[in-house]
Amino acid sequence: MATKETILKLSIVLFFGLVVAMSGCVSQPKQQQQQQQLSKTFVGGTKGLELSFLEGQPPAQVIAGTEFPITIRLVNDGEGALQKITGDVYGFVEIQGIDTQSFQTDRYKTITEDITPKKKVGNSTVPGGMAELTWTPTAPKITGASQDYPLLAKLIYGYKTTAVGVACLKQNLIAQATGGKELCKISGTIQVASSSGPIQVTSIEESPSGFQIKIKNSGTGYPFYNSVEFKDYKESEINTTTKNYVYLSSVKLGDEDITNNCTSRKIYIPPSAGETTFFCSYKTTGAAAEVVKQLTIELTYGYVNSIQTKFTVLSYEE
Repeated sequence: MATKETILKLSIVLFFGLVVAMSGCVSQPKQQQQQQQLSKTFVGGTKGLELSFLEGQPPAQVIAGTEFPITIRLVNDGEGALQKITGDVYGFVEIQGIDTQSFQTDRYKTITEDITPKKKVGNSTVPGGMAELTWTPTAPKITGASQDYPLLAKLIYGYKTTAVGVACLKQNLIAQATGGKELCKISGTIQVASSSGPIQVTSIEESPSGFQIKIKNSGTGYPFYNSVEFKDYKESEINTTTKNYVYLSSVKLGDEDITNNCTSRKIYIPPSAGETTFFCSYKTTGAAAEVVKQLTIELTYGYVNSIQTKFTVLSYEE
């Protein structure tokens, strides 16, 4: 039978064990607390400016010699602001698959007004803006009773992705190495919150010498370095020196701009892998005190998306 003394000792051990456990539950590292707040900044996702054919435009069948509508609906279903790609133009839609001269219509139409992105307001999401572009081609005369035509619409536009995380700065690594009390850790993965867009920042690894950042093409098209002049508004003007590149426009640690510390500002994303990493050097030890700071990354780029359909031109007897 247990003595009163033994029971008392067990009670004391259990009491202090409970206190330690409760203190661990109540107190979260400051880095984790701030990251939880930042995670609520964006709606998130992988969409940007999206395009679709308006239902029935083009119709499934048209009569040779008659006009018919082709309407493209554009919706900014991401959280990035449109970026101008040339002059005052935010983007354009190019029609491919048909001879636009034979169909007596324009090959492309430009996007000259901003289309507002969706945004998070409290626990709600405000949808992004919308625009429509319409062509009115005339179906050409054909030989035979009918002829099928493929119709491809290419959307070329400028976009931006913003990502945030919480970085840790320390005086030294003693507390981290010995398991002492600390606000944050400077070695390991930083949780990332990224705005909705086809190019995503998927991970950030912090070390005493800086930040390794991974980005990914999460969309269905491909990015390009937004420096093409687009004199003729053709997709073919995007060449190997610009295709699959994005631009690192800014990396900030708090209010400090550390963009020039990064290995490159023109970043190539191999289409075979769909992702790549780059490094931004920064000494995260030697700070005056242990602090956490917001790390903000901005990427700007052009992007190409496409959709396709088909229609049939029917002949007529004169």
